[in-house]
Amino acid sequence: MAKFFTYAFRTRQIEELVELPQSLALGTPRLVISPDGKWLLYAMIDHVGSDIKIWRNSSLAALPRH
Repeated sequence: MAKFFTYAFRTRQIEELVELPQSLALGTPRLVISPDGKWLLYAMIDHVGSDIKIWRNSSLAALPRH
């Protein structure tokens, strides 16, 4: 879970902007705000782990090319 806050200088209060349900993904950029400040884009982790699959087929070279 990740929470983002803002500080209102006029009221001197900290306000919660958004609470994301899952952790942010590692890497850059993790979080981007649009130039007009209306949109927030973030990468989220939905599954930890990975699968690597290798497919070998010696007849692949014999397939017709399009």
